[in-house]
Amino acid sequence: MQIQFELLFIIVMDALIRRCAKHIRQAQALVILSGAGMSVDSGLPDFSGDQGLIKRLEKVEGDYRNIISPKYFEEKPEKFWYIYGDRYNQYTKATPHKGYELLLDICEKKKEYFIRTSNVDNMWARAGFDQERIYEIHGSIYHLQCHSC
Repeated sequence: MQIQFELLFIIVMDALIRRCAKHIRQAQALVILSGAGMSVDSGLPDFSGDQGLIKRLEKVEGDYRNIISPKYFEEKPEKFWYIYGDRYNQYTKATPHKGYELLLDICEKKKEYFIRTSNVDNMWARAGFDQERIYEIHGSIYHLQCHSC
C-alpha cells in the first residue's frame, strides 16, 4: 500500500510540475516571492526555525523585537553593532546557491520579471538579478538608514 501511495504521489507531482513549467513558459512576466527559506541552501539560517535568527537573538537578549528596535540601538550600540556585524559577516561569506542560477536563467528569457523578498541578505542581486527588479521589503543589511529621519 505504501509503495502504491508513493508511486501515485510521484505521478501527481510530475503532472503538477509539468503544468507549472508550461505556465511559466507561456507567461509574459514572472513575479518571484521569497523569504528566508530561499537562502537556507546558501548556508544562512532561516528567520524563525529552530536554528533561526530569532532563536539566536533571543539567546543574547530575550525578545528579539527589543534588539531590532531604535531604542536598543541607542541604549546598547556596542551590542547592536556586534549582532549586526555577525549577521553582515554571515551574509557576505555566503554565496547564492544553484537555485538562484536556475531562476535567473528562466527570468532572463522573459521580457519582465520582478523579485519581492523579505530577505535582507542581498542574494538576489549577488546572483545576477537586475537590482531594479528586486524589491527588498525589509531593506538590506548593506544599506543603513537613519532611524530618526
